[in-house]
Amino acid sequence: MNSQRADWISTPGESIGALLRERKISASELTSLLKIEAERTLKLLTGQQPIDVELAERLEVSLGGTKEFWLRREAIYRRSVEEASSHEMEGDAWIEGLAYKELCDWGWLSHGRGRQERISALFGFFGVSKISEWERRYGALLKQARFRAHGIANTKALALTCWLRRGELIAQTFDLKSWDAPILRQMISRMRELTREHDADVFLPALQAMCSEAGVALVVARAPAGSKVSGAVFSLPNGKPVILLSFRYRTDDQFWFSFFHEVGHLILHGPERMFLEGDEVTETAVEEGEANEFAEEVLVPTYFRQALAESRPSKPQEFLRLAKMIGVSPGVLIGQLQHMGIVSSSHFNRYKKRYEWVENMQGSD
Repeated sequence: MNSQRADWISTPGESIGALLRERKISASELTSLLKIEAERTLKLLTGQQPIDVELAERLEVSLGGTKEFWLRREAIYRRSVEEASSHEMEGDAWIEGLAYKELCDWGWLSHGRGRQERISALFGFFGVSKISEWERRYGALLKQARFRAHGIANTKALALTCWLRRGELIAQTFDLKSWDAPILRQMISRMRELTREHDADVFLPALQAMCSEAGVALVVARAPAGSKVSGAVFSLPNGKPVILLSFRYRTDDQFWFSFFHEVGHLILHGPERMFLEGDEVTETAVEEGEANEFAEEVLVPTYFRQALAESRPSKPQEFLRLAKMIGVSPGVLIGQLQHMGIVSSSHFNRYKKRYEWVENMQGSD
């Protein structure tokens, strides 16, 4: 098989996606039409969900095209992927670096029984037809993000791309208004009020709804092992911006600082460039510094910082009173006081709200 043929391999999900865009049908509406779970719809759109007879019949009724068309489209895709992947000798290392088992355990990918099925699932997940295409697309992405990694063998880079792709796939299911920086800025005070809400099942949907009003998709998705990343800002192919958070440290102070840091990037620097925060990122001092200052000012404004620096509170009842007065959670205030050097990083951490990953914590994930 020559390389030209591999270049045009596309998933049946791309045909489905084109029909959805043409008819202005959302992914959630497709889920209802097909009478399947949302996760299965996501896998169908990314080529991970095989189209069987039953699903082909439902597609015929819901979107058009005959049952035979959809089954033939599925068969051609699977055969083409198998042929393409058989010529990719680096596939085993690629699968291992992409934390395949971990992604399957989380439900991001379907478990494959053999090498070809695993590669097929990953091709569908990333929307590519061969590994070299993945390298071109995601190598450029990591270079744009100034990630300290080079080449396919770097497992940290591989794991990071899984997280970014998962965020992209979830963001594509959101119904967003047009990107509007002034509206996002207007939302900040309401967003800040949510820092005092400890229940993630309450504040995450509310935060996502406010972001959507400004045309921003807010996605929270855990990051695979090895990708020491806390947040990212990037744009979808349609130009809509995405804020992707990993809830890496699982405390409220870290979450809210990361969130407003990424909001700062969008407002100050725009959605055209990717910004990525993590241990393996070469930071651009000016832009990262500006985003840090933006987040700090939102959480604890300058006039409060000056007063805190002078009074240097040290008792629990003082922290609780000040947090309420400032309008943030005690955990957020403690985190900022630690950053300012007023409180030791090992003290008063019990006032921070801690979270654990559960099935529905990722909001739309």
